[in-house]
Amino acid sequence: MRNKTKLRKWGFLVLFLIFSLSVFLGGETPVVGSEKSIKTVRFLCMAGPAGRKYTTVFKEFEKYGMRVIVDQVPWTTYLEKASLAVQAPKSRYDVIDANVEWVLPGWVVGNKVFPLNEFVEKTNFDLNDFFPLLLANVYWDKDQKYKPDGLFWDWENGLLYAIPSMPGTTPLCYRRDWFINAAIPGPPKSWDEFLTYAKKLTVDLNGDGTIDRWGYAYASAPVGGQLTDYWMLFLRSWGASIFDEQFEPAFNNKKGIGATQFMVDLYRKYKVVPPGVPTYGIPQAFDAYKKGKVAMCTQWANALASVEDPSESVAAGKTGYAIPPIKEQMGARVGNFAYAIPVNVPDPELSWKFIQLASSYEVQKKLLPEIAASRKSVLDYIDEYFADTYLVPMNKIMLGETAALKPQIPNILEVDADMAYPVYDAITGKKTVKEALKEAERKVYETMKKAGFYK
Repeated sequence: MRNKTKLRKWGFLVLFLIFSLSVFLGGETPVVGSEKSIKTVRFLCMAGPAGRKYTTVFKEFEKYGMRVIVDQVPWTTYLEKASLAVQAPKSRYDVIDANVEWVLPGWVVGNKVFPLNEFVEKTNFDLNDFFPLLLANVYWDKDQKYKPDGLFWDWENGLLYAIPSMPGTTPLCYRRDWFINAAIPGPPKSWDEFLTYAKKLTVDLNGDGTIDRWGYAYASAPVGGQLTDYWMLFLRSWGASIFDEQFEPAFNNKKGIGATQFMVDLYRKYKVVPPGVPTYGIPQAFDAYKKGKVAMCTQWANALASVEDPSESVAAGKTGYAIPPIKEQMGARVGNFAYAIPVNVPDPELSWKFIQLASSYEVQKKLLPEIAASRKSVLDYIDEYFADTYLVPMNKIMLGETAALKPQIPNILEVDADMAYPVYDAITGKKTVKEALKEAERKVYETMKKAGFYK
């Protein structure tokens, strides 16, 4: 009888160790135990297709001992709830899917989220499988909390503040059927080709003397980063940047003027974008493509799934995807969401175990295609099962190092407005490009000086 008792104790211990290792390493071993052994993890993310996919996939985590409550909320509510969570005595959320451009930098400066270096080292978590560009976006210098181009490559001397969860880039979408009908061989590789194709695809369809379809559309709304999302695409491709390494404005130069002039000329000179572009935000520019008004668009990847929904897109089944054209280098915009642990969570170890599972190879496969992969090992799976989707050019963009990322500074919203309004004035003809960039440079310099960036 005593031997049977010992056997039962040893059996329970073995099962407990197996369960612990499976959670720790992201394995597939099912949970053995009572309802009391399951712990609740609260997760905050953006609402939409991605939030719904998180909810579905994370339900499976109960077999690893976690009941995940996904709170998916719209952008305005997300900002409020995320801010309250990191400032409260005790965070409502164990893990937050943090926007790396607008949200995470402020938390890093304010020491609101854990550096994850010790968690990584303690659990031998392999970072080498993640896209280097995405990792560089969530590393910070130990002695410097600001990054002029949103990247930090010296990982040995850096602090890791989050694990990439939902990367975003801006691939080029184009109407394959219209390209074929116009005898265009494929997506443009250069901006010269892009302009040639845009002119050819800007047409009067019914012969009434009025243009009915245009080559391209972009956002001009100078609020909330909408215009700068598109402007940075051209700026970076021409080889210019928002800041240099000393945080001095680096766009009012020959390259920056050339990039901005090209963007302005698409509207004012070549007239290959709709006349309503000065009123377009990102949603309106995207809708123009989905409604068949334009032949090409560049759009955030996490929105591109709707292109293939025939209930809201006439381009469903007719769209091709490619990397954007290149001038000097790749200039596609890259944004990033990442799993972050607030410093005021009750159980950081539980939060880290969730992140390990959520970012594992198997889970990333299940999150496709609504949530793009941040691991390179998922590329072969994507090539096999999602070969005709936006995920393929998106991965090519993320494998590079010259994409356009926002500077990671606490006053990025103010700097964004300093640049966007003058560029908008150039698009609408109120200023020349040179005048606009000179004004933007002056405003950015004043803002950064006031913030203490210059001695």
